[in-house]
Amino acid sequence: MKILQYLAIAAALTASAIAAPPAILVDARLVGLTTNGADLPKDLSRLAERKGADVLAASRLKARPGKPVTLSSMREVAIPPRGKFPVGAALTVRPAWAGEGRVRYSVDFDFTTLEGYFAPSATQAPIFQSVRAMGIEGEAEIGKPVVLVLHSWSEKQIVKEPGKPNRDAPVYRRLIAFLTFSKAGTSAKDQ
Repeated sequence: MKILQYLAIAAALTASAIAAPPAILVDARLVGLTTNGADLPKDLSRLAERKGADVLAASRLKARPGKPVTLSSMREVAIPPRGKFPVGAALTVRPAWAGEGRVRYSVDFDFTTLEGYFAPSATQAPIFQSVRAMGIEGEAEIGKPVVLVLHSWSEKQIVKEPGKPNRDAPVYRRLIAFLTFSKAGTSAKDQ
């Protein structure tokens, strides 16, 4: 009987020594930003309040270290008679503890847009553009925001001003991810 008690105590001590590391909270935002200039604004802290900014998705995600969590702004577009197609952005984050107060992360993303149709017809053959990236890696301090420009492109826009001829002007668009990591259970909101 004593041997069984010793084995139970040893098993309990071993289990507590190998306890799983705490979960990681990921505050994630996907933002679409449109600007007239090619450079990013210097202060991105209040980006969601800027003209031309569109928060596509925002959430607080709870991840086990090394396990993925996903933030998505995907939606389905119906194209008769072909069916429904997913468009939008999806961000997958895999955080892991990297030491005291630091998190190592890996990010994958998928961004798909409907660009138009091949030719006017009854079948409406859609044209999609997809951008994918896998394994964007980095390391961050707990509580310090990480800003990732996932995709950027430019397009021409027609500017109409009263009394002046119409002109083409470039517009710069970006898909940006904001990530902030914290330890789960550090505030009442987390529990």
